[in-house]
Amino acid sequence: MPAFPLRSNFRLDILRGNGGLTIVLEGDFDGSAAWEGVNTILNQATKSGPVDIDTRGLRRIAPFGATLLRNLLAVEIPFHERVRIDGAPLHEAMRADHPLLAPHPAAAGRIGGRVGSRASNARAA
Repeated sequence: MPAFPLRSNFRLDILRGNGGLTIVLEGDFDGSAAWEGVNTILNQATKSGPVDIDTRGLRRIAPFGATLLRNLLAVEIPFHERVRIDGAPLHEAMRADHPLLAPHPAAAGRIGGRVGSRASNARAA
């Protein structure tokens, strides 16, 4: 067992098939889970094919985790048009305010509604 055990309340499983990748999320979703999800997409996704994120196993979604995932997907994933959440294309899930992608209320009024985006950081400098 590691000296600093990982969260026992979140699990991410990777399934491959049909030329794509399915990421199954279970438990409680927070900021660490958002980073883990995006890093998994970046490191495991193939050059082509869909990337499906299955959120049906999530019990709770922390607002910070949802906001961080939304921002990271928009900025860090160059192939975000291939990402689907619970069967819906990413852009549709964002428009429909999917619970995993809902912006945090504190982000209202900020540039593009994205906290810490590259554009807002550049303007602040």
